[in-house]
Amino acid sequence: MFIIISIYIMLLFILSLLIVKHYKKYKKIDVFIIFTLVYSLYYIFIPIVTNLFIHQIELETNRVNYLYYILYASTTNKVYALIYTILGYVLFFIGFRLSRSVNKKSTNNYIEQIDFSNSKKRVEKVFLYFGYFMFLGGGLSFAYIIVSLGGLSRALQLADYLRNPNVDSTQFISQNVLFLKTLGGLVLGAPYAFLAAYSTIRRKLTIFLFASSMVIGILYALFSAGKFVFLTFLAGFIVHFLIKNKRMRIFNVILFSMLCFWLIPFLDFLFSYLATDGSIEYTNEPFELSGAIIQFAFPYCNLLNVQNINTTFGLRWGIDLINWTWNVLPSMILRIIGLSTTEDLSDRITMYYSIFTRQTGGTPADMLTLVISQFSTIGVFLMLVIGIVLKKINSIIWRLNFKKFSFLYIGILILPYSAIFNSELVNIIKYRISNVMLLIMVVIVSKLILKENLRKQNILREENIQKNKEDELIG
Repeated sequence: MFIIISIYIMLLFILSLLIVKHYKKYKKIDVFIIFTLVYSLYYIFIPIVTNLFIHQIELETNRVNYLYYILYASTTNKVYALIYTILGYVLFFIGFRLSRSVNKKSTNNYIEQIDFSNSKKRVEKVFLYFGYFMFLGGGLSFAYIIVSLGGLSRALQLADYLRNPNVDSTQFISQNVLFLKTLGGLVLGAPYAFLAAYSTIRRKLTIFLFASSMVIGILYALFSAGKFVFLTFLAGFIVHFLIKNKRMRIFNVILFSMLCFWLIPFLDFLFSYLATDGSIEYTNEPFELSGAIIQFAFPYCNLLNVQNINTTFGLRWGIDLINWTWNVLPSMILRIIGLSTTEDLSDRITMYYSIFTRQTGGTPADMLTLVISQFSTIGVFLMLVIGIVLKKINSIIWRLNFKKFSFLYIGILILPYSAIFNSELVNIIKYRISNVMLLIMVVIVSKLILKENLRKQNILREENIQKNKEDELIG
């Protein structure tokens, strides 16, 4: 066990050096930094802490939960988890670096090198159109859900209950309109789009739209009853303020991350307070290491048990890479075309744990568990593809001015952040729909600016050719 812990510590040190080196080179918090940080947290830091403080955690763990599975995992499974962790990151790193040569022009063509001024009005329109779509589409869907549940107060009371995957939501919302609960999440992206439009051209109407969508976004984040949704919704704006025109940016971000961690117990209380209509009081319970790390323990727990899960239920053979195409559709549409939803990997993982203990909630499929569940050990090589895809996303957001649009950076970086611990494509589309829309928005803006830049270059080239011809005639 000492050797395993030592290797994990070495890995953490190496990945920390990679993060520092990358930040010093590019001065940006990008996909590579976020992915490496979160990967280190879930697959390296958690194993270090749980193995170093195993006796303390054992004393504090009095029931069967994720920490129980980690504590009593076999040495063989811990070795496998270590191998998968190393191989997974190495393959991601190769894919991320390899795609640089494929997309070299776009990765070096930053927004700072593009004349943005002539495209301002067109870019503002794109931001506004997306803002209106997310504000109206998400806002109206959320409003319908509120009315269906009997008002805002009743909706907030039921939020924590409806979030439980074992609860049949159709008791409160018709099956045919249940998809509106997902569409309501669009409103979380509206403030980002409106602030981007305001950052392009300052207008009073735009800042009013930003403020209005911000209020509705906060209400929806409270209705979602998830700490992660609430914190990540506000994170883009808070981080933007913390790093805008300030030194020690990375220190401010780390400080904010620590504050979020400290706020987790209070947010748990807040959602319970809303669920009980204010009938409970906040109690400041003594700090327990197990209570702190269990929030982040399930990806490593899944990785330790992935071999057993595959043995119990069989391999997935790539179904989780394609089933999002129909699982995201409303049940009403599926019935019309004669299809039905297929079982998600998270359902299998939850079922596996329920064999040994009664689970009250679901367990998401983390990234390494997802790829290994498809094709066993060979599935880890899918991390190569993930590295290439994430580099493409990185190339797109790099064209934005980081100082001016850092909130958009953070809004899009939530995708690779959350994909590590909740990697099923159907869940990314369902629960991160606003972030997906922000990415699509930036892709369109990026294409628009590059097209404008290319047009200007062609005009300048033609002017130079014409000038050379005139010089030759004069000569």
